[in-house]
Amino acid sequence: MQMRWKTIEILLGREFLRLKKNPSAIMLLGLLITISLLLATSRPVTAGNSKTPRQPTCWIVFWEPSEWIETLKGSLPEDLSVAIVHHSRIPRINESDA
Repeated sequence: MQMRWKTIEILLGREFLRLKKNPSAIMLLGLLITISLLLATSRPVTAGNSKTPRQPTCWIVFWEPSEWIETLKGSLPEDLSVAIVHHSRIPRINESDA
């Protein structure tokens, strides 16, 4: 067991030296931690909040109907809201609309 701690100590030391040479990785890590903390605290949950969390929505767009699409439709989980749409039914933005 003593040897394992020494190996972990050496690996952590090497990782620290590697990160010391690459400050952008530390900045990215700090940015990700900051964003996650802001997202976690931006909408506090109150006891009187009766809103239920939204179900995740998944869109599946297909070009050709196939057996795989039918198999996919048959094996969808109930707790996930999935919209399976043919590509021709998606509204397009024209240059005149933009």
